[in-house]
Amino acid sequence: ARYFLAQALMATGDTGEETQLLLVTLVTDQTFTSPNDARWHLALCHIKNKRVDPARTLLQTVAASQSAHATEAAKLLQQIH
Repeated sequence: ARYFLAQALMATGDTGEETQLLLVTLVTDQTFTSPNDARWHLALCHIKNKRVDPARTLLQTVAASQSAHATEAAKLLQQIH
């Protein structure tokens, strides 16, 4: 439910602290089955808020994974370097 709430907030343009905290809890939640999806969305929040360094770290992890967002993450990494 937290993942979908974070996605809904992002869809309305909310990439602020509340959304980021929801995503961070998912990234660190060992029971959440898609942490790289949460990393991807958290990286997008960071980019939107002009925090490229933390986004880069998250994107590197996603790009090196088997996530559905791995290819997108690799492309975005090239764009922000």
